[in-house]
Amino acid sequence: MSTVLGRRVAAALIVAIVAIGSAHAQVAVIVNANNPIGDVTLDELERLYSGRQTAFANGLQVALGEYKPARRLFYGKVLQMTETAVSRHWISVVFSERNATPPRGFQSPDDARRFVVANLGAICFIDLVSVSDDVKVVTIDGRDPRDPKYALR
Repeated sequence: MSTVLGRRVAAALIVAIVAIGSAHAQVAVIVNANNPIGDVTLDELERLYSGRQTAFANGLQVALGEYKPARRLFYGKVLQMTETAVSRHWISVVFSERNATPPRGFQSPDDARRFVVANLGAICFIDLVSVSDDVKVVTIDGRDPRDPKYALR
């Protein structure tokens, strides 16, 4: 009987740890290491990820990427939209014949990073713990992802 109870307690602890870890996952916005952009505003992210802006302030054409497990947090904070609303929004953008291309989605942070490394104009959001030296983390409104007032917390 105590082994069954012990297993249940262990399983409950694992579920709690996973839930706490995902609730506190920190999202970072990354660009190609050679991209001169070092900071974006929350408003600029909104314009980029809504398709209203298709180039960085320096004129470099943007290639949007998204790490699918971080979509809910990112789109909730940046566009104030659900994932479903964002998908519907991009359908309307595509059919409106605007010159914007929807974000390319990635299930793996490694695939998202490879996309950014391969495209000078790429911008993507991934979990902060998945960032590596081959990409650059941009600040949002001058705040680093480790800052308590960072927009994507």
